[in-house]
Amino acid sequence: MCRSFTYTYNGISKYIVTDIEIGINGKTEKMEALWDTGATITFINENIINKYNLQSIGDGFTDTLSEDKVPTKKYRINLILSNNIEFPNIEVACRDTRTCDIIIGMDIISQGDFAISNFNGKTKMVFRMPSMGEFGYEPIKSDRVGRNDPCPCGSGKKYKHCCIGKKPE
Repeated sequence: MCRSFTYTYNGISKYIVTDIEIGINGKTEKMEALWDTGATITFINENIINKYNLQSIGDGFTDTLSEDKVPTKKYRINLILSNNIEFPNIEVACRDTRTCDIIIGMDIISQGDFAISNFNGKTKMVFRMPSMGEFGYEPIKSDRVGRNDPCPCGSGKKYKHCCIGKKPE
């Protein structure tokens, strides 16, 4: 079954932030999550680890923008996105996430279709799972010939160097 959700922001958003729930030790809590296509995995901050007294399931490494192979502790949580899109028992890493409680990384994003548009000055984010196909945006077709377009007469020249000033026969 395909599930999806859409977030629409007032104005152009610099960050894609959505409401999520995490489930830990039989409890769920609503939080805000930052979607980050530059993060390879999902991260939680130390406040969540301390609040729920999470126990590490092991050590690992993660890459950051400035450093590769940074040592980190790994944990397990249940992640619930909007429209009850669930990721049970996922492995997450600890990281200082100053801007939000959790960072959704490509381990989650890549399991579905993720799209962002900024039409009419409003940012809209869509996520659906499972993936249903590719997104493609075709240029808007126009009957108007642009100055740098190939000339419609078939000469192979640019319109501005060929028939731009001539009247059609």
